[in-house]
Order: sequence, then C-alpha cells, then structure tokens
Amino acid sequence: MKYPLVAPLAAFAAGIVAAQYATFSFRELSVPILLLLALALLGLRWGASRAVGAACLAGFVLAGALWASLPAPVDPDLLSSVIEREKRDPGDPVRLRGWVRVPPTVRQDRDQFVLALESLGQSTRVRGGVRVTVVRRVGEPPVELHYADHIEFFARLRRPRNFENPGSFNRVSFLERQDIQMLASVRAGVPISRLEGRRGNPFLGLIWLVREWAERRVDVLLGVESRAGGVLKAMVLGD
Repeated sequence: MKYPLVAPLAAFAAGIVAAQYATFSFRELSVPILLLLALALLGLRWGASRAVGAACLAGFVLAGALWASLPAPVDPDLLSSVIEREKRDPGDPVRLRGWVRVPPTVRQDRDQFVLALESLGQSTRVRGGVRVTVVRRVGEPPVELHYADHIEFFARLRRPRNFENPGSFNRVSFLERQDIQMLASVRAGVPISRLEGRRGNPFLGLIWLVREWAERRVDVLLGVESRAGGVLKAMVLGD
C-alpha cells in the first residue's frame, strides 16, 4: 500500500465523529478493543491477513471513539470548580468582576448579557462565562454596556438546570458549549461599576458595534415592542 497510514487514521477519525453523536463508557469500548486485538493476533498466527486488517480497522474506530469519550481535564480555575472547592453557597451574593463578552439583550423589565469572569469575591481567580440577568425598576432605562466593558457588581449565582422531560431541550449542554458555567441575577438598584481598561478582541468589538447600530435602527423604524421588529432581529441578528 502506497499510503499505509491513511486507512487507520480515517478509521480513528470516524470513531471521533461517532462519539459526537453517541455516549460511550470506558468499559463499553475497552472490552471490544481488547477482543479485536486478540482476534488480530490470532489472525497473524493463522495467516488470515484480511481478518487482521478488518480487526485493526475496527479497533482504530473504537479507539477513536474512546479517545473522544474520555473526560476532559478539569480546569481548577473554572467557575464551577472554584464553587465546589471553596464550598460556596451559590445563593449568597458575591462580587463578580470581568468583561462583557456578549452585550445586553433588552427585555421588558430586565436585561441579559454574558460576562467573562476574571475574579470571584475579593481576589479569587476564576474563569468561565456567566449569563447575567439585571432586573430593572418600572421606568428605569436599560443598562448601558458594550462589548469588552470591564465591570464589577454583586449578584447571586445559580446553576442552570434542565427540565426533566423526556426528549426536552438540553439547556445545560447548550450553555456549556457557549462556555457559560452559571447564571447570575442582579437585583434592581444594584450598581454595576465600570473599571479601567477594556478586554476582548478589537475585531469582535467592531462587529458588535455594527450589530448594536442595526438593532437600534430596527427599534427606531419598527418600534422596540414591535412583533415585526422582534422577528426581523431574530432572522438577521440572531437575537
């Protein structure tokens, strides 16, 4: 064979892809891999080259699935790890410091944005995203925050949960794919302090500025509470 590594690499990659659509345990994959290894050794002894090739390729598929199914190493600075290690009560108010990763989405009586955390409490270093909900009083304007703003405030943390209905949307996994570890709520009237410096990516900052301008134009032309405006934002801006 001119390229002997192509088939094993393709089989290994196929196993990785398969693991994205199914869940396998270590035992479910390791036992068949050992059996295929034994089959390949027997095939070598008996001179059955085709059986050896088939067993090896099947073993590479399972090895790829096993590699993709192994749990990722836990980041000690991840928000969920810090909460568990320090035995913090997520319901207690805590000081959050970080920068705005996703600018606020304005609702009727609240605003939602995603904060990229830098520290928790006084000085505990932490990493991870938090979806923040800021409650507003009647007549109070929306929070004026933009991408990369460096801010600090007090909030209550809670873990996202799924509705335990068969076949329902997996909200926890959806948030984890966006690197959102926990949810935070800020009571009405709690100040959000701006800190020196900005974070984030300048190119993404430019994209968010264009998006905010387009959102304001839709609000001016169709109205903030317009149903047509909401549909247009969802279709064009993904809001």
